[in-house]
Amino acid sequence: MGVTSFFLCTPRREAVDAALRWFHSSDRSRRRLVVVFNHEDNAAGFVRLQTALGLSPFGFQPGFQSFEKSAGTVLVVCGEPRALAGEIEGEIDFLAADAQDVPFWERRLHAGSELFCFENCRLSSRWESIGEGRSRLVRGRKRAEPVPAPEAVIIAGAGIAGALAAYECSKRGIRPIVFEAGPVPGSGASALCAAITHPHWQRDDNPLFQLTRQGWIEMMELLESFPSAFEPCGVMDAAADDEEEQLMRNAALKGEPFSMAENFARYVDAAEGERLTGLELRRGGWFYPRAGLIRPARLIHALLGEACAPVLTQTCIHLRRSSSGVWQAVHPMGAVLAEAPAALLAAGLNSPSAIDDEQCRYAMSGLYGRISILREDSLSDMRVALTGSGYGIHIEGFDGIGATYEPDRETMLSPEMAHEHNRAAWSKLLRRPPEWRPEGFYEGMRAVTRDRLPAAGAMPARQLPRFHGRPEVKAIPKEPGLWGLFALGSRGMTWGRTAAKLVAAKMAGVPADLPKSMARRLSPARFVADESFKR
Repeated sequence: MGVTSFFLCTPRREAVDAALRWFHSSDRSRRRLVVVFNHEDNAAGFVRLQTALGLSPFGFQPGFQSFEKSAGTVLVVCGEPRALAGEIEGEIDFLAADAQDVPFWERRLHAGSELFCFENCRLSSRWESIGEGRSRLVRGRKRAEPVPAPEAVIIAGAGIAGALAAYECSKRGIRPIVFEAGPVPGSGASALCAAITHPHWQRDDNPLFQLTRQGWIEMMELLESFPSAFEPCGVMDAAADDEEEQLMRNAALKGEPFSMAENFARYVDAAEGERLTGLELRRGGWFYPRAGLIRPARLIHALLGEACAPVLTQTCIHLRRSSSGVWQAVHPMGAVLAEAPAALLAAGLNSPSAIDDEQCRYAMSGLYGRISILREDSLSDMRVALTGSGYGIHIEGFDGIGATYEPDRETMLSPEMAHEHNRAAWSKLLRRPPEWRPEGFYEGMRAVTRDRLPAAGAMPARQLPRFHGRPEVKAIPKEPGLWGLFALGSRGMTWGRTAAKLVAAKMAGVPADLPKSMARRLSPARFVADESFKR
């Protein structure tokens, strides 16, 4: 099914009213309301829209933010409209804009698009009036035909990536069929008792911060539906040394990279940090009052249940494409266990091996990590999760301090050295660390790419032509019906949903709610382009 989009590009009351009436109309089309505005100039004009639709409690942050409502999707694009307009995917069926901005958006319209225009809007002869301040474009480009979504997808992996993919695909009418090599869903790196999720503030509004920020806001929206999987205790991100503390303090005073709502993030000094955390902090840092701890196992099982996804555990599969173009999940003994028009790799480091490919093709490697498990209630005085050079978690049934980042198993630390690493990193944050009595480890292998961004999108073709020069990602042939969602790294519980939404949208042939440039940055084919150039 295609998507009908309304682009709201003016804060005028009449335009906001028209957009709200359209969004809540009773027709059966999939509705997508795209709100585009300059953060500094026009934010106040959209407060009523934000309230009426129950959007972000943090206000509108610069960049992209997507919200799922019963009536449809709301995409908020906050920044300089003319700079960001080219980043937005999708057709424009309805446009509300001020007169001076109509020519700018006009080139994005197809024949039949309707315009809500205000105050002496002079239109070219290509438009016809249809009354009540509305006009229809009679001569424009042809509307693109919607791409049919596959009826089902085979998903290799039932960790947080596979569970999020199953959930997002099911919402778009794609039936997930999930296979997991471990004994239960979430057996690998997602098996941690609790994981910290927060926006990971950075001084520069770089792609890493943009994706983390959008991902965290969208994950917070998801967790509203699964409250048993989330402990909103707050997170304190403390400075590791005096220089970092000064940088954080100066950034907060100057509003770098932009001013943030206090319930999103605020700088606190060491004294306030102690009051918030219950620990004797050496320095101040960023406090995220709405952040907290996710219980991955609970979330994974809830997502798979909501998706009504059958899960076959303790089953390693090989994915192959039949001569008829159908993807097959093949058991190691040769039996075909499932068939579907599409397949998705969501098994972390093992994703490439499911198609007999190599990790190096995706610039992917493993980071082995260990968290020191402490005697229960060792951190009972800690009121919020603490992170920085190290981190600490206290939740019912689990007290842990971490974590090591070991590039490979050949250079693994001894157990004593791993515990000491975690103790030292934790001690940098505190004037008087709690009593140190480790009783064991939680351990897992994180899959990361060279640029530390996840891999999410269409998989590159196994056989590639010879390129003259470095090809653009979009020019690299893709394997029909094969998708990837892996290498979520240490932030899978923060940006995993946004990456899954990107893959599910592309698979279903509907507009994605990420900037086009960000989607290219996440493409599993991005490193293949480099390798092709080197050859």
